[in-house]
Amino acid sequence: MYLARHGDVSYFDSSEEHGDDDPPLNATGRTQAEALGQLLADAPIDLAACTGLQRTRQTAKLAIGPRPLDIAVFEGLREAQTGTFEEIDSAEEMEAMFVGAFDNADVPGANFLTGESYSDLWARVATAWQALLARDDWSQALVAAHGVVNRTILAQALGAGPQIYRRLEQD
Repeated sequence: MYLARHGDVSYFDSSEEHGDDDPPLNATGRTQAEALGQLLADAPIDLAACTGLQRTRQTAKLAIGPRPLDIAVFEGLREAQTGTFEEIDSAEEMEAMFVGAFDNADVPGANFLTGESYSDLWARVATAWQALLARDDWSQALVAAHGVVNRTILAQALGAGPQIYRRLEQD
């Protein structure tokens, strides 16, 4: 299993044409995904999967290169849903929220950036991941997903809980 985070995107770049929650890969992200494809060129990948958002679909497509594979969509592996930031009054507050995003991940009722609860995220990702693992039509797979989702998959695979989120990093 090759677990990849999608390539770089420009979430706040007004020159990119995209919806607020589904930006495409930017030039750096395309270069990153192409480099991943070069790294995996000789890997016998027989399943490619993504979350359905264009940044993960583009990453998977570029990473599998010329392989004639359809890209399976596992919507349950979509990125953690954030809430609104209307009550954030300063750039400093916003930075503190993002830097401390995982500080309370293991506290019952805690939410990711005022949005989806960590417990809902944990259950959703576990269900989707188990569905992917249960498929019998692959031996080596590439999954292009999102940072928080990949942290969840790795934490579950390690037998840890969400308290490990802040110690897992994926670039």
